[in-house]
Amino acid sequence: MKHKIILSTIIFFSFTININNAASITYVKSDTIVTENLSKNAIIRQEAGFEQDFLVLHCLVKKHQPKNLFEVGTCEGYGTLIMANACPSCSIISLDLPPNSPPFFLPASRIGFKCKKPYTQVFGESLTYNYEQHFPVDAWFIDGAHDYDHVKYETEQAVKGKAHLIVYHDTDIPQVFQAVIDGLEGTSYDIYRVIDTRISYAIHPETK
Repeated sequence: MKHKIILSTIIFFSFTININNAASITYVKSDTIVTENLSKNAIIRQEAGFEQDFLVLHCLVKKHQPKNLFEVGTCEGYGTLIMANACPSCSIISLDLPPNSPPFFLPASRIGFKCKKPYTQVFGESLTYNYEQHFPVDAWFIDGAHDYDHVKYETEQAVKGKAHLIVYHDTDIPQVFQAVIDGLEGTSYDIYRVIDTRISYAIHPETK
């Protein structure tokens, strides 16, 4: 059963919606996550629409300090770099489509090239990739294909991998956020939508 949540106006305070058979959804602003302490030494992506999004990503990873992290959607590696900087001790695996694959047709030399910090690059289609070889995985950053089927499946894999933290980009796209909700249906995860960014995240209550 799909639960459709529509936020028709931006409210500048936190509020929570409880859904049957699913964890709660809390709508928050980024200033509840980005603190002076957590944002120290953050790498800021100097592109319109990315500055605050990736600052929130930095602060979430820095706060939770996962032992390992799986990223879906390397692209040029900017998100990879930001997470590696936020948690230097974290082992990061990043999945991207094989070189020269549509829709971006990135050559091997450009996949992940912005991240000069240590991480492991893997290739494959996220709907068929063997995630279980890496389980358990403490944290995930899901920023690959921005459609319902991919995001829901990737979310389900993160749950199977016993993730403590799952961060999503581009959840301003309705089908992406719906996939987050449906992928976490029946679980104990609490969902947070950061309304002044494109970021959402989910936390397992045991990690609070």
